[in-house]
Amino acid sequence: MPGKKKGRKGKKKDKAEIEPEDHYMTMKHEQLEQMANNLRDKLNDAKVKRNMLQIEKDMIHDFYTNTRQEITEKEAFVSNLDTEMQKIEQDHRTQITSYMQKVKHLDYDHSNNCEEEQTKAKTEMKNEKQFHAKQEENNRANKERKKDEYKQEDVNNIAETETNE
Repeated sequence: MPGKKKGRKGKKKDKAEIEPEDHYMTMKHEQLEQMANNLRDKLNDAKVKRNMLQIEKDMIHDFYTNTRQEITEKEAFVSNLDTEMQKIEQDHRTQITSYMQKVKHLDYDHSNNCEEEQTKAKTEMKNEKQFHAKQEENNRANKERKKDEYKQEDVNNIAETETNE
């Protein structure tokens, strides 16, 4: 079954529109032409100004777009530098840790070597003291023997001189 027809949406204006009375109705033909020329000139000036404004607007939009793109590139560059800096900092921390471990190892070796050298030095000193004591004992014994020999020679020389006289 076909649907009902609805009423018209818009009403036709049956009455003719009446033009409003204004100062153009009282003007002469020459004045109207001159006014029309002035209005055309103003229209052309307005179009030129609008075109200039549109060009400026487009230029500003292009500058904005280019600047936004440069900002994005610079942000990416800074982000890359930040990432690289973090990586370098992490590597630096790792190197510091490894160097600290090396220093601890070298310090441990140094303390062990110091202890060994002190032990060796004590042993050497003990041996040197013993050697010195033996050497001194031998020297004293040699001195005593030489004294005895000199005394013996002196006695012999005195006895010889007495026998020679």
